[in-house]
Amino acid sequence: MIWVKKYNGDFPPLLSENVKSNFNYYGKLIKEVCKKAELNDDVKTLQYKSGKNDSDYTHKKKWELVSSHIGHRSFATNYYGKIPTALIQSLTGHLSEASFLLYIDKNRVVDLDDLRNQMMNAMK
Repeated sequence: MIWVKKYNGDFPPLLSENVKSNFNYYGKLIKEVCKKAELNDDVKTLQYKSGKNDSDYTHKKKWELVSSHIGHRSFATNYYGKIPTALIQSLTGHLSEASFLLYIDKNRVVDLDDLRNQMMNAMK
């Protein structure tokens, strides 16, 4: 949230007057950050062949595959249960709660406050 405050709610900041260029540049910066963070795990991914309707599996470094979408999904996951689900769905564009819950992988979402309370109670 510090970045949102720093830029008065305009985060990410505009990096170019051209909106499309701004998104492209932002995507390149995310890849650069992930590369510097050494996200070098080998990931199996589909690679589409140019001009053809088929694809084949290939392996790439994780940093090569990240995009600005990770922020979108992280926002939805991190704020699930903290703000109304319908509001988050309106931002993500999911028409049904069922598809939204699949998107955030509800089974993996952990309520950190609840976990902290449970652990504190267990240590008493």
